[in-house]
Amino acid sequence: MKMKNWEDIKPVWQEYTQEQFGECWGMGWRMTDEGRLKRIRKPAFKLETDGDGMPLLLDITKMKLKEKKAIVRAFLTSHYWICSGSDKAVVPWSTIIQSHNDFVARKYVPVDVDLKEPSKLQNWDTMALLNFWHAQQEKGEGPTFPFKAWKNKDGDMKADDPKALEFVNQHREQSWE
Repeated sequence: MKMKNWEDIKPVWQEYTQEQFGECWGMGWRMTDEGRLKRIRKPAFKLETDGDGMPLLLDITKMKLKEKKAIVRAFLTSHYWICSGSDKAVVPWSTIIQSHNDFVARKYVPVDVDLKEPSKLQNWDTMALLNFWHAQQEKGEGPTFPFKAWKNKDGDMKADDPKALEFVNQHREQSWE
């Protein structure tokens, strides 16, 4: 099937959409080679790391909620990658919500906050998590936040690293109640 070269019509199309839908139409969107609009994904938030490769939290005092949620996502995702040993691992948010104890020891999350997919966090949840983890980071006593285990592609829980397995066994009894 022969495809039309949409480059000829692209400037006319952009002018039309701006005229019809306003100046901000097209921001955050791009035209594909097939002539379809596609949303441009925002780049993931990148956190700096310490000498051991652990993610470091930033000063969040002047950030908007959306940025704070992005930091929570980057922080948790980085720790999940560390636990799984893969920077391709996907954080299983729904499973974590259902069974906190299998993934995280309660002492690494504020008492009045439950972990959930970061976009679902309210402002007070986000602030509580970030302030709690930042305080842990500033103390410098042990890890700021470790995952106890991770899920492989087959959905099996894994804690292959002997230290991680030892950590899971030590903290399995701790409850989220």
